[in-house]
Amino acid sequence: MTDSKNSGGRLYRSARAKHPDAAPAPRGRRAVNPDRFDFLETTDPARVADVDVQLPGARGLRGWQLFLLIAIPTAAASFTETTLLSRIGYITAGVFVVITILGSLKTRAESSYATWTSPVLAYAFVALLGSLTKYSSDGGLLTNLGTIAVEFFTRLSAMVWPVIGATVVGWIIGRRTLVAYRAARYRLQRKSVRGE
Repeated sequence: MTDSKNSGGRLYRSARAKHPDAAPAPRGRRAVNPDRFDFLETTDPARVADVDVQLPGARGLRGWQLFLLIAIPTAAASFTETTLLSRIGYITAGVFVVITILGSLKTRAESSYATWTSPVLAYAFVALLGSLTKYSSDGGLLTNLGTIAVEFFTRLSAMVWPVIGATVVGWIIGRRTLVAYRAARYRLQRKSVRGE
């Protein structure tokens, strides 16, 4: 690394000594290390902001939106299946997995963490709601708590593999979205700093 002065007489660090293809830092900008994949720094954000919305993963569902997208259809399928068949089975599992995958594909990069946290939280929420239907006004507090707890864990055990599978797939999709977004943003900001 070497020190140089820009046209304003201000000292800055240049990465050119270590990286011959690195751009010298002009006035008001920072030097770019082309080996840094996670480079997200620029003092010219207005130039990047116009194109940023076009990056893969820049737009899409937020974490709470993905949670609701998974929870609402899953709750409806669970209620329908338990009403008709008195159990949770393939219908609820199918709806849950399909909605999770589709929702994860539409989730923005900054909320990629939700692609593997929302499936578990959403189904736990649905299982809790379903368990509360076992509440009886004729039973005592401890009896109701015991009944609700048994029903809750029964519903969880019935969907353990679909939940695990959807969580793993969601994690893979979320990581791919985040990596694609960071790579595209890195290339965009590298061009911005270089003045291309």
